[in-house]
Amino acid sequence: MTSTLPRDLTGHKFGRLTVRKASKRRDSQGNILWLCDCSCGGIKYASRVHLRRKQVVSCGCAAREQQALNFSHHRETQEQLKAVLEENHELRQEIQSIRSKGGFGDQERQKLLDQIHDLESELGWHQVTL
Repeated sequence: MTSTLPRDLTGHKFGRLTVRKASKRRDSQGNILWLCDCSCGGIKYASRVHLRRKQVVSCGCAAREQQALNFSHHRETQEQLKAVLEENHELRQEIQSIRSKGGFGDQERQKLLDQIHDLESELGWHQVTL
């Protein structure tokens, strides 16, 4: 398989990296490691193969940014789960209160079923009957 890249990669862009020059460093297979400048200001040494295959596209800043986004999404999910658990706890307390007063009347049963159904719909769960 032949590559369309010239031997000298100086000045070529790969993702956020711009190749500055060939370094004296070599990878484990003896390939030249190219010194690259990242758009964030960092530097990265990468082989021609890794650059060509887009296995290296930044100094690591892209991965850190993605990790921060994933963490942010994870935090949102945790906050949503916490709200659902708090709502579930309130429902349990209400059920216990009604049971302690002698049981469920038709109005109490329907009110709780409506609340539970709303919660289940929000979570994508199936309907529960009391």
